[in-house]
Amino acid sequence: MRKLVEEILSILNIDSSSESWIKDGIFFAVILFVSMLCGILVRRLIFPMIKKVISRTSVKWDDVLFSDKMLKTIGQLVPAIVAYFFISLFFEQDDTTFHELIWRVMNVYLIAIIIKFVCVLIESIDTISSNYSSLKDRPLHGVYQMLKLIAICLGIIVIIANVIGKSPLTLITGIGAAATVLMLVFKDSIVGFVAGIQLSVNDMLRPGDWICVPKAGADGEVIEVSMTTVKVQNWDKTITTIPPYALVSDAFQNWRGMRESGGRRMKRSVNINFHSIRCCTDDEIASLLDNGLITAEDLDSENVNVVLYTRSMERYMNKNNLVHQGMTKMVRQLEPGSEGLPVEFYCFCADTDWVVYEHFQTSFMGHALTIMPEFGLCVFQRSCSVHCSNSHIP
Repeated sequence: MRKLVEEILSILNIDSSSESWIKDGIFFAVILFVSMLCGILVRRLIFPMIKKVISRTSVKWDDVLFSDKMLKTIGQLVPAIVAYFFISLFFEQDDTTFHELIWRVMNVYLIAIIIKFVCVLIESIDTISSNYSSLKDRPLHGVYQMLKLIAICLGIIVIIANVIGKSPLTLITGIGAAATVLMLVFKDSIVGFVAGIQLSVNDMLRPGDWICVPKAGADGEVIEVSMTTVKVQNWDKTITTIPPYALVSDAFQNWRGMRESGGRRMKRSVNINFHSIRCCTDDEIASLLDNGLITAEDLDSENVNVVLYTRSMERYMNKNNLVHQGMTKMVRQLEPGSEGLPVEFYCFCADTDWVVYEHFQTSFMGHALTIMPEFGLCVFQRSCSVHCSNSHIP
């Protein structure tokens, strides 16, 4: 390159031993030309080869890692590195004012391109991780945002230090004096970042989770977890924005365990009028056996109607396809009170879908209430008379 510059100087009739700014300018122009030529060669020759190799691979991460945006950034980085290399060979730093200006401009440009490359790389990693089943449910978007912010802040500090001719460490030390102000300005970002790490490490929250946050009025699905906010789309299609530290400091309910288990709990009860509880007659037992509501195994010495009713409902649970047979299911009596004898139905629906679950509850409770008269039982109601119509008590 030096011989090329000397030939250019001879053509322009300029003394090769001259240290004038003209000679330095020609050196700089030649360096820029060579670096731009290297960038064109990389974009025209190497990048098509990379794309051809990527198109033949079965994995998808390389398509994201070497996307058009990443290759464009690399195409800008290569000329900067080549120019910096040749400038370090032909220009002495702190030699002349012109040399010093070239060094500083080159350093600023190279640092800016490196910052851009790092940010694009972090974005690519974010996209790749969101496509992996083991990572896409983790709220890592906020972590990647913070990494980009750190890279940009460090790059800006290095650029400012280069412009003013000071060491970056000296500048960082000076910034430490203003740390209090920065803490006040970026308080939410810092606290949100720490809270986001806690949510991620403890696997407390993922995009797609159904959460309930009563204090924030949120009840819906998490659609985004970032550095400073958690967006929840409520079931009425409104969106609630919650700071991450609010989820760490306060309690919230996550329904992910219910969805992953494959069963959604139903816990309903009816209050039976005390006046309708009695022993079944022989005719009633025969009718119950004929209708298939009970079997001979359900009978005992007393044949109390409420006991036979609970056994009938347990048998109904065991035969119902929508009742999860691998989870707890039972019919039990709760403590009697002023509103009758509570009989509770406890089981899990085998389908966690909201609509199916509600239909299951409607069908289940409809059956539970419909067969009660067959056992001579009445539901307690405040507006009812004290005596039940099916009661044998005068």
